[in-house]
Amino acid sequence: MIRDDVLDLLGRIPPEFLTKTVVTMRGNNSVTLDVVIIREDSYMVVRGREAGTNDEGRVFYLAYEDILYVKIDSIMKLEDVLTMYGKTEPVAIAPASNITTSEAVTTTPPPAQALDPAAIAKQNLLARIRAARNSVSITAS
Repeated sequence: MIRDDVLDLLGRIPPEFLTKTVVTMRGNNSVTLDVVIIREDSYMVVRGREAGTNDEGRVFYLAYEDILYVKIDSIMKLEDVLTMYGKTEPVAIAPASNITTSEAVTTTPPPAQALDPAAIAKQNLLARIRAARNSVSITAS
């Protein structure tokens, strides 16, 4: 990201969501923001905490060019996101003009999976066993 993009994005985030904002850098290092202290030409100085720690109040110098993405680590209402951009309705995506409706492929959504934790754990375990079995058979040949 470039400086203007980062500053524009951070300027749009409502103050109540700033402390839930995570900046992810190259190398997958992340910083949860508390406050942006200084904005320089090539970097900004922020106070916050590094992801995976509870050491708050640390100061970080974040180079704009090293920022991969910014995430608000909180559930946001669609209206809040639209308000950040001065809009009232989401942008509709029109179908491609070179595909007619008769050529368009319609898909049905997959059936809803059970949210039972035991069923999810069982599926995860089976997937691991299958992956291990496949990797053993590949290396054995």
